[in-house]
Amino acid sequence: MHALYAWEGIPLEAALEAIWRFVRQAPTKRFDLTPDLVYVRGQYLVMANRDGHRESPPFHGWRIGDGAISEGQALLGLVSAVWRFGLSFVLPWWLLSWQSHMGMLPGKAHPIMWPRDLSESVMADLK
Repeated sequence: MHALYAWEGIPLEAALEAIWRFVRQAPTKRFDLTPDLVYVRGQYLVMANRDGHRESPPFHGWRIGDGAISEGQALLGLVSAVWRFGLSFVLPWWLLSWQSHMGMLPGKAHPIMWPRDLSESVMADLK
């Protein structure tokens, strides 16, 4: 599991641009080295979408605070991701229910799509 946790950090858009810059160097190899989770306290939580489909959005993001998810919800998302990506054990009931809840927070999660240039190379890779 690759995860980044920060007390303070750069805005979401800058973090995503740093990830895309890294992936652009070798898209077919480097995407698998991107973080499974990026959590900047009080700002955002980004979780990898490891559904096995390269055409899917590679990440889902949640803003923290101001009508979005709370810091506590973000921390539970962090624990869930560590359990799922890092420990690879069956999630306990309380995390299973939380994972289901994270997907149902209306209007809270947003898919983070591939940038156009990477989307084209990812799709070309699939052919």
